[in-house]
Amino acid sequence: PATHCVIPDGPRRRLLLEDCDDGRRLPTLAWTLDGWSAMAVKEIGLRIGGRFGLDVTVLRDLGQSGQRYWCEVEVHGGEPTRGHWVPISELVDLTRLAEADRTVLESWLREASGAPAPPTRSPWERPGWHAEAVVWIREQLADLGLQANGPIRQFKAAWSWSCLLEVPTTSGQLFFKAVYDKPPGEVDLILALQPRWAQCLPRLLAADERGWMLMENFDGEPIEKMAPERWVAAASRFGQLQMDCAVAVDEWLGMG
Repeated sequence: PATHCVIPDGPRRRLLLEDCDDGRRLPTLAWTLDGWSAMAVKEIGLRIGGRFGLDVTVLRDLGQSGQRYWCEVEVHGGEPTRGHWVPISELVDLTRLAEADRTVLESWLREASGAPAPPTRSPWERPGWHAEAVVWIREQLADLGLQANGPIRQFKAAWSWSCLLEVPTTSGQLFFKAVYDKPPGEVDLILALQPRWAQCLPRLLAADERGWMLMENFDGEPIEKMAPERWVAAASRFGQLQMDCAVAVDEWLGMG
């Protein structure tokens, strides 16, 4: 069981590879996932940092075969403490690579060589997006009179629905969330529900038209760690919210 990582350098001209018995292979973490999980990105980033000395985020899931997983990683700093950079121009002949990595790399190399990415790919699964988001977060913190006191890390990412980042600050943990910019916008929904259901919603500190949000930590415990009776209570509360909203169907439809 393992997770294999496609790790290009910043300009995406070189790829980090390790030597192995049958040639070269992608950097590999000796652990497995119970199916690809967007919640695994933080652990993958920390493990790559510990093993290779790189500051990274996970961009996207590249596929699975049995208990083996592939993902693309973006480097934000550091120099590798093991393995070596190989120019992409030298990877035309993939026969020197471990066989399991070839199919994944063939597709990845087409994009690295200029083929367009699918238009449906999420913004947060594209190179450069994370750095732009971190700049925005720091700008919002400054406007709020807050300061980050630790690294801004992925919490949930590398999937199409949304991206969540942890933002540690001098006033406690915050979260950044990005969602698709399409109606009905999540920011508008939260603001519309807030007057009656504020206790069930995150408090927004900043937001913009792209669907980017900076919010307070909602606290509490993940529901999957709670006793079943708490699940029942949560479902009941959600049902109450739905019934409350049913009297304003035209308002919700008007939001898109």
